[in-house]
Amino acid sequence: MHNFSKLYLLALGAVVLTFFSGPARAQTPDSAEQIISLNSGWEFRQRTSDDKVQTLWRPATAPGMVHTDLLKNSLIPDPNYANNESKLQWIENSDWEYRRSLEINHDLLNRGHLDLVFEGLDTSADVYLNGTLILSANNMFLEWRVDVKPHAREGSNDLLVVFHSPIT
Repeated sequence: MHNFSKLYLLALGAVVLTFFSGPARAQTPDSAEQIISLNSGWEFRQRTSDDKVQTLWRPATAPGMVHTDLLKNSLIPDPNYANNESKLQWIENSDWEYRRSLEINHDLLNRGHLDLVFEGLDTSADVYLNGTLILSANNMFLEWRVDVKPHAREGSNDLLVVFHSPIT
């Protein structure tokens, strides 16, 4: 029986937005870190090199990975069945985009710290907030934390994660 272990995984771990009032890492009881889960509302698509041709955005799951998102959207056959795994190697040769909108209200924006935390970004990934590169990650086994306050705005914010092919 085949499994995903032979495929190069492009995975998105749990994602949270943390905020607190006090100095970084020296929190008092009234400035304790608070967490907002960002594990819902994600979409994904295959990134193309031709800006004129884009694939449709489809629902995605976080934490999750591109293979299971493709399977849930009926875009690939079950990789664990027969020799399907060998037919799906094209996935690892592509770049993939994941996006979601992030609402930030006035009170949240006025907190002392506003950190975006990724509990795993597999392969090579770039993270953008409102079109600005805020993080380049290269290790699935690290927690990635970035201060987004300088790039956040009140209201809707666009969060985009681009997973680069581990092959190309």
